Amino acid sequence: MLCVKLLTTNKRQPLIFTDKGIAGALYIAEEWGDLESYGWEKFKGYKRIPLAPKENPICLYLINKGGDLRQRNIETWTGHTQLVNFGYFFNSKQIQSADEIFERFGINKIDMTEAK
Repeated sequence: MLCVKLLTTNKRQPLIFTDKGIAGALYIAEEWGDLESYGWEKFKGYKRIPLAPKENPICLYLINKGGDLRQRNIETWTGHTQLVNFGYFFNSKQIQSADEIFERFGINKIDMTEAK
């Protein structure tokens, strides 16, 4: 079983990658089969108090299969990933680890500069 504790927020809520999918705080749970693609988003804190680290606020952006109706990981009013609400921000080493895991499970990486 693959089990990687990738990061912990300031509230000590780990985001865990397993052989089944990703699990985290509260209702965050995605199976690999439900994910179409992912990307890395630089969070700018629009319309809210910035929650991100000052130097490099990079967050994971997950896109579900099935079009707009199944995008439960993206806030409709901002277009940002919901993972920012839980303080899940990644450093370069964590991004590299996550990229390797996504590649292992065949999840496509998208360029977020072109996606928005």
